Amino acid sequence: PGTISINVPGAVQQALLYWEGANQEAADFTPFMDIAVSGISVTGESIGGNTQYSGGFVTVSYRADITSLVSSGDNNLVIDGLDFTQVNDGAGVLVIFDDGLTSAIEIRDGSDYAFRSELPGGSLRITEPQTFLFAPSPVDRTAALSLFFGAVAGTVSGAGTARPTTIEIS
Repeated sequence: PGTISINVPGAVQQALLYWEGANQEAADFTPFMDIAVSGISVTGESIGGNTQYSGGFVTVSYRADITSLVSSGDNNLVIDGLDFTQVNDGAGVLVIFDDGLTSAIEIRDGSDYAFRSELPGGSLRITEPQTFLFAPSPVDRTAALSLFFGAVAGTVSGAGTARPTTIEIS
């Protein structure tokens, strides 16, 4: 359990809650998981996983639309009730808001699980490349890339501190 504090500087268009954890075995998987957000029951749908890694454990990721629970300004969302049978790796919120500027947003979600201790040549040592296409322009443009990661830090991750993470952008 924990609290996610966010300040939304515009009108909320959509808010998505993501969470991930590990089960002790594949049979523990459920396509939907109920958790609590500030005491309100929220049902998330699996967006990827039941991916087996070390010791037969399996990882699963969920997403739920929580737009009705987020408003402009300060928000403190108390997250509780994650019920994985091995470990609860964490949660994050993505808020899309209108700040009066025009921009394009592209969301890609799912579970592209990578495992640092996979044997060389193993399928979990590689993640799926992502390609973003956009029209050419004679002027420079700026893009922002935001990413969520689970199980990368802390004593529960088994590393004690942050695990090494590499993102290649070309």
